[in-house]
Amino acid sequence: MLLQRVRLAVDSLRNDLAVPDAQRTLIDLGDMGLAGLAEFGLYHDSPIVRARSAKLLADLGGRRVLKPLIEALYSAAKPTVEPYQVNYVETLLTQISRLTGQSFYAYVRGGTAAPIAAQKTIDWWQEHYVELPPQLGEPKLNMSADHYAADLALARGLKLQRRDFAGSNYAPDWVPSEPPPGEIGAYPPPPLIPRSLELERNVSSSQEPASEKPVNTQRDEPGIRRQSDYMDKIREAQRNGTYR
Repeated sequence: MLLQRVRLAVDSLRNDLAVPDAQRTLIDLGDMGLAGLAEFGLYHDSPIVRARSAKLLADLGGRRVLKPLIEALYSAAKPTVEPYQVNYVETLLTQISRLTGQSFYAYVRGGTAAPIAAQKTIDWWQEHYVELPPQLGEPKLNMSADHYAADLALARGLKLQRRDFAGSNYAPDWVPSEPPPGEIGAYPPPPLIPRSLELERNVSSSQEPASEKPVNTQRDEPGIRRQSDYMDKIREAQRNGTYR
């Protein structure tokens, strides 16, 4: 029941009007809400939910959620970032930069900038993970144990995996869906108007009905106008005495 509540709150992030209520629900759920954002939100089918989940996760979790944010960035940072993924990848870079105090900004719309930026965040993590607070879902470790360093390295090891993300050039919310079965055929296509092979049709910009005009073969036959112009030039030259 609680898991269903988390999923419903994450799904609601796709709706602008439902975002405030979804945020309050996830805040009230504490670490369960953060875990839902990390597990369901960062890899949601909707690009807009992914981007909003990354921003909300960083706002609520702070430096405790750097690990899932960096893992999500690596999973999405392909050499060519799909147009619908650009906002998500840029949001991840912005939030990771804000939480680490380092600038990882990259122009992810072209080239191999996204994988390079993701690798920089991974390098930063390997250098600084010992200094960070316990990450979301991390087991409590005994700091006085002889194998504490090994346990910490194991607990904070990044799970790096490329993923295929759903989406399109538009968020799924904006892509028109197929009409319900009962509405198919309710709006028939406009009738096709056949073109005449023997008549020209005058198109009026005033929206008045077009009138059919017979073709004037004496005027419009190829070569007639050119021949007439040429004869006019000859007659004019004869009158001027310049015709040879």
